[in-house]
Amino acid sequence: MISALVVLLGCLIISIVIFGGAQVFIPYFKILLVDILKVSDQDWDSVLSIANSTPGVFGLKLGLVSGYLAANGEWWGWILMILTYLIVVFIPIIIIILIFNKYQKIKTNKFMISFLKIMKPIIAGILISVVINLSVSLIIPFVNFNNLNDYISLEKDNFFIKWRYWMLLGWSFTSIPIDFYLIRKFKINTIYLILINILLCLILFEPWII
Repeated sequence: MISALVVLLGCLIISIVIFGGAQVFIPYFKILLVDILKVSDQDWDSVLSIANSTPGVFGLKLGLVSGYLAANGEWWGWILMILTYLIVVFIPIIIIILIFNKYQKIKTNKFMISFLKIMKPIIAGILISVVINLSVSLIIPFVNFNNLNDYISLEKDNFFIKWRYWMLLGWSFTSIPIDFYLIRKFKINTIYLILINILLCLILFEPWII
C-alpha cells in the first residue's frame, strides 16, 4: 500500500508541475518508477518501447502503466492504474479551468500586468534556446547538450561522417528556407512536404550504404 500512495502522490506532483511532450515526462517518471519504486531497468525499457510504438499522448501512457508497475503484479494494480491515469488526465484540466476562471478577474491587476511583462523575455529566451539547441543538433548531430561532462562525442555517430556530414550541412542550411518559401508561396500541405523531405533524405544520404 505504501507503493500505491507513493505512485499516486508522484503522478499528482508530475501532473501539476510538468508540461510538455515525451522528453519532458520521461526523466520524472523514471525517477518515480525506477529510482523510488525500484522497477527494473528491463521493465522500464519495455514501457518506453511500448509507449513509443503505440499511438496516444506519451505522458498519459506512462501515467497509466505507473499504477500497474507500482502494484508489482497484485490484483489491485488494475484499480491503481486507472487512478494514476485519471490523475494525469484531470489534474491539468482542473488547473487550466481554474486559471481561465481567475484570469478574467485578475488580468487587469497591476501585479499580473507586471508579471506578464517579466515573463515575456523569459519565454522568449526559452524559445530561443530551444531553437538553438535543435538547430545545433540538426547541423552537428554528434554534439550533446545533455551531458555536461561530454559535450562532443564523435565516436557515437558513425553515420554523418565524411561526405554525409558536408551533405548534412548543405541540407540543413537550404532545406528549411526552401520549405518555408514553398509553404508561403504555394501553400503546400505540410504533410506532403514532410514526405517529400523524407524521400529526398533517403536519396541524398543513402542509408543503405554502410
